[in-house]
Amino acid sequence: LQMVLPLLLANPVCALDLEGNLDPGGGGDGGGFGVDLIQVYVPSVDLVLLIHTGALAAAAVQRALGPWLSSREHLKVLCDCRADAEALHAAYGITLAGVVDVQISHAAISGDLPPEVFATAAAGGVAQQLPFFFPTGL
Repeated sequence: LQMVLPLLLANPVCALDLEGNLDPGGGGDGGGFGVDLIQVYVPSVDLVLLIHTGALAAAAVQRALGPWLSSREHLKVLCDCRADAEALHAAYGITLAGVVDVQISHAAISGDLPPEVFATAAAGGVAQQLPFFFPTGL
């Protein structure tokens, strides 16, 4: 686990996904809230990291991944980051930042995202308040 953070910090872009019951409200299915697995694809070395967080203490996850997950300088590519961001914050106190959300990008490209929202965020008007950024050139 000690080698994970230096590897992630050495890469400007990685893909990220979380698995588990990511709904802190319980989801109504009777299962307990929790992040069971964090998956990270590191393209520079063509490596997939599977981090079984269910077997780790919250402090260990925070130390090993927190600086990278909260860094705006290291981009994390996700699809619909809302549940993942909420789960990271609730479980580990980590505020996810530097996210390229492909669902939001698709909505912007296809016209499903109101143009004023995209234009304002792309200009930095709300980008400081959001955990993601809008890629340029769309």
